[in-house]
Amino acid sequence: MRLDIEQASADYSVRLLTETDISELYRLCVSNPRYYGYMKCDPDPETLKGELTALPPGRTLEDKYFAGIYEGGRMVAILDLITGYPNPETAFIGWFMVDGALQGQGIGRGFMGELCAYLKARGFKEIRLGCIEENAEGRRFWERNGFSYTGNRYSTENYTVLVLQKSL
Repeated sequence: MRLDIEQASADYSVRLLTETDISELYRLCVSNPRYYGYMKCDPDPETLKGELTALPPGRTLEDKYFAGIYEGGRMVAILDLITGYPNPETAFIGWFMVDGALQGQGIGRGFMGELCAYLKARGFKEIRLGCIEENAEGRRFWERNGFSYTGNRYSTENYTVLVLQKSL
């Protein structure tokens, strides 16, 4: 089932991003230097282009929604959502980031509440994501939004990721 991700929020405009949006996406990413410090890299337009189509094993572009969240015509957040991963009843957040200048104003919390309600109404049972272990601020955000550590973790070359999950 293909989602109509543009309908995920009543408070924000949501639309799928394309390569023509890379400069706007890059602007939002550079507003979050702390996040990139945890990643041990800097945002790069070419790498961001690759993010638009990056997929976990067993998923296709039909399952991917890389979207910009807009308020008053300004991109205030981004969402990379994969449906049916790691199982058919789960939606996976590959990436969610609020503009650094707008953090702490309720945008992330508000949108996440709407997204969870939207996914639940479409039959998903849970939502899952990975949070960099050292990113205590990020983990607090997710826990305040009802996500819990599953006990699963995995390591990359630069950091360790904790798997968090929320029942819908």
